[in-house]
Amino acid sequence: AKRARPNAAAWRPRKRYRTSAKCWALAVDSQVRHTTALRGLKDFELPGPEDEPVALPGWASWKSWPHATITADQGSDGLAAVHGLTYGFGLNITFWPDPSHGCHNDVKQMLKRCEVFRPWLLLMVAMNIQHGPQADDYRFQQLRECADQVWSQFGPSSCPLFEARASDIAAEVLKGDPTSDGDRLKTVWQRAAEQGVLQNKGYQ
Repeated sequence: AKRARPNAAAWRPRKRYRTSAKCWALAVDSQVRHTTALRGLKDFELPGPEDEPVALPGWASWKSWPHATITADQGSDGLAAVHGLTYGFGLNITFWPDPSHGCHNDVKQMLKRCEVFRPWLLLMVAMNIQHGPQADDYRFQQLRECADQVWSQFGPSSCPLFEARASDIAAEVLKGDPTSDGDRLKTVWQRAAEQGVLQNKGYQ
């Protein structure tokens, strides 16, 4: 009888351990070894029959079992590593996932379904651009220096960008001030320079 050919659609590659999960677990092990008096994650491993009870006094009673609590986001590498350490290697670990990670994903998907994710993302970038990518305020200092240079080297009639937006700036700066008679453009320029729109940082 002829042997049936295997179904190509049913073929699956052999499962392999996740490299990223291994790196995640090694990083946690390194933190434990370098920041505590423990030998690493191995001190939370359930002792085997070959281990001497005297050498592991903490395991004599369940009340004194060494226990690690790990808090992390809901990334796949961390979840895989914690499950491997707990159920694969028998470590006494409690994992507390960060709910904000899931909430962020839920909000992101909601904005995408409503087709407003791109405007929301643009708004977030515009509100935080002055703080820089790492909140180091380097971008804020650049904007402040640029603004000081504009106030010192230009005037209300020699700054094309200011002239193009003067009406909008006037509505924000003057706000119906009755004392703003006379040269309105010059008054708006002086008020804007005095208020210093980049003197204080906004929300991060």
